[in-house]
Amino acid sequence: MNVLILLDLVPKYHQLLVGVGRALEASGHRTFYAMDSPQNLERFPNHEPPGPVRIFSKHEGQQLELPQEGLAPWKAFFPDFDRYENYGINYGRKQDWYRDLGNRLDSFFERCVVDWDIDLIVYEGVTNSFAYFANRAAGRHALRYIGIQGSRLPGRHELHGPCEDVLRQRIKGHYEEVVAGRKLEPEAREWVAGYLERFSEATPDYMKSNGLLLQNPVTKYLKRENWMTFARLARYQLFRRSPEELNYRSGPPLSYSWSHIRRNVVRWVRSKTLAGFFSQPGEGEEYYLYPLHFHPEASTSVNSRWYVDEYPVIKNLAFSLPPGRWLYVKDHPSAYGLPTRAFYRKVASLPNVRLIRPEEDTKRLIAESVGLITQTSTAGFETLVLGKPVWVLGEVFYDFHPGCCKIGWGEELAESLVTHETKVDPGDDQATHLVMAYYLSTMPGSLPLGGEVAGAATYQALADELEEAAGRSEDSLQ
Repeated sequence: MNVLILLDLVPKYHQLLVGVGRALEASGHRTFYAMDSPQNLERFPNHEPPGPVRIFSKHEGQQLELPQEGLAPWKAFFPDFDRYENYGINYGRKQDWYRDLGNRLDSFFERCVVDWDIDLIVYEGVTNSFAYFANRAAGRHALRYIGIQGSRLPGRHELHGPCEDVLRQRIKGHYEEVVAGRKLEPEAREWVAGYLERFSEATPDYMKSNGLLLQNPVTKYLKRENWMTFARLARYQLFRRSPEELNYRSGPPLSYSWSHIRRNVVRWVRSKTLAGFFSQPGEGEEYYLYPLHFHPEASTSVNSRWYVDEYPVIKNLAFSLPPGRWLYVKDHPSAYGLPTRAFYRKVASLPNVRLIRPEEDTKRLIAESVGLITQTSTAGFETLVLGKPVWVLGEVFYDFHPGCCKIGWGEELAESLVTHETKVDPGDDQATHLVMAYYLSTMPGSLPLGGEVAGAATYQALADELEEAAGRSEDSLQ
């Protein structure tokens, strides 16, 4: 089997995918690698890919002759542009640059797939334009695209197709089987029972090692490994100035690094001025909980791009609530201080909104709420486990559940906030069935994002899972 693996500039994912590639090679498969610029090789010298590498920034292949209807939709570039806006990078691009970029990406992945006779493409989900065009090539050649990502269940991980809907269909299928009486193996029943018993303390793996929490910038950046990375990037930028050496999604590496530093310094300073905007939950108040998101992230820029500007969302929700009820807007631990001070002031000034501090216990707030309104948050899944109703704006893996209601703008929004509430059965079986279905849709072990450690899946185990998944039909993968 010939496997094309996509690499980007996220350190832990680069290490993970190179490790999986080595395991695939050890199993007799051939691996090939696509990256958008040579920066990956400069930044991660200890994790070189074991197979041939093709670099997009150096691609000069002939463009594909596609009809107008075959050109990529503009939504392919939304996640990247959302990142540009949040980090203040890559401004000044001319409109034609995006159309040319799409044509070049189509041509690049066509050459990768054809020249290397690719059977399978591996990355995470389709979270950016690089992955989007790889998946387009997979579609043209009837290839499988499999994403590797962590699960919302602790100590588990997922393999699924290019979009959230593939995971949703798989979980929905298992949910219907469980509701119809499917019995789980003793080990699975024991895991689910233990998870529900310890649910108030259960934390997804991605929150356990969360590098996005508010930190003192001096402590965060004055570390030896950061300065070594900075020195490598400085050397790279000073001696490789041609556009062919730059990452199209982040631009010059020093500028990109500086944008991160500037953002976190401003965040740290701003966080010291926000206390007056937050409220304590009111005793006896009836409220809906709305958790803020971190931006930019794929869960919103891919699955909820219509709602990434959160203040208009909050304002519209607030003025659609039933009389006498509140909207509690809980700040995100990973995003506290990132929105502007004006954002916090405007949210706190809405007449029926309380802005809740990020350290408040989310599950306790859910348990005491009428229900949760969200774009794509994992808190929606947790709300269903707690037997409360959920209203969702974006695309989520749990929207098939009877306790979940898909909403949009219009007069029907206010009506659904009342009518859906009466349709929820808070029985214990629904929570158990949902967790069972999700468990059956995942594999054991956390992702080895920091290397192979106890409790994490091994690279070889992931390679074996990919080999097995690639041999299944599309329906069975779902």
